[in-house]
Amino acid sequence: MFYRNDDNTMEALMATVSDKGFEGMRDAFQILMNEAMKIERARFLGTLPYERSAEREGYANGFKDKTVKTRIGKIQL
Repeated sequence: MFYRNDDNTMEALMATVSDKGFEGMRDAFQILMNEAMKIERARFLGTLPYERSAEREGYANGFKDKTVKTRIGKIQL
């Protein structure tokens, strides 16, 4: 695995909640859902992004934006 994930998702999540308090919960939930979908995608394909493997189950070609209405507001996934 040569792919380096320099993403600071947890730092962004904690900063959002600590800076905005309860008003930041919508943004924090959005960050968590997007990261969960990235993990699910990697598990389904059998490889991390930019990784080549003989065990790879398929290919993915980008993301498609979607807006979901929740009790805490609209969330863009």
